[in-house]
Amino acid sequence: MLEDSFRDNFRQTGVVVKYEFKKYFRGKKMTIFAALMGIVLVVFTFMPYILGGGLSEDPMELAFSYTSIIQLLILLAVTLFVSGTIVSEFEERTALVMFTKPLKKWSIFLGKMFAACMVGFAFVLLYYGITAVISLVVTGSVASPMLTSLGLALAYTLGASGIAVLISSVVKKSSVAAILTFVTLMLLLTIVSSILSGNSIDTWFMLDVAGTNINASFTPGYYDAARDAAVMSAWGLAAGAAGYLLFRRREL
Repeated sequence: MLEDSFRDNFRQTGVVVKYEFKKYFRGKKMTIFAALMGIVLVVFTFMPYILGGGLSEDPMELAFSYTSIIQLLILLAVTLFVSGTIVSEFEERTALVMFTKPLKKWSIFLGKMFAACMVGFAFVLLYYGITAVISLVVTGSVASPMLTSLGLALAYTLGASGIAVLISSVVKKSSVAAILTFVTLMLLLTIVSSILSGNSIDTWFMLDVAGTNINASFTPGYYDAARDAAVMSAWGLAAGAAGYLLFRRREL
């Protein structure tokens, strides 16, 4: 009986995921972000030739240059796709329909967070895939730390998504959630890290500090990939769990 209940709850989660994916593909956010990412890739690829130098034939240097902006792209993706995932149900009053159906709140929350994270993961994988293809064409090989950098980028996506979901579970407007998510990830965490660092505290446990190592993985002597990935994943899971607890208590 218990097994059937869990199976039914996960089936409900799958329904929510399917609904969320349909919403993403019908909206304009996917197109906007895909176009933005395309512009970034075009600029990185052709601007060096326009300036007369061309792309580096060293796969490490080429990969380093392309991934230098990945943290900002992830931040933008999280702001677009994740920040409004919970609050939109209350703002658009669709929660009135969802909560009157036999859907568990944790199934709704898990489905929405999973779908939002998957969209972010997909864009990260696409960006790294295109970068690898460009590297193969230009240099004939792909830098070996690319896989490490990709793993760190996915972990940062999870960490940032957890923060965004937590904010989305508290605020009342999608626009406010987007602004707070961007400001928190772009500024507030950096300010906290700077204050801690200024007081001689090692800030390895901060999300923003671990996130900077996505690109640092291409520098010689970098060996903290497992720790950084664990830190970013822990931020995502802890913030996501806190967001769920707040979501459970939230009334229409």
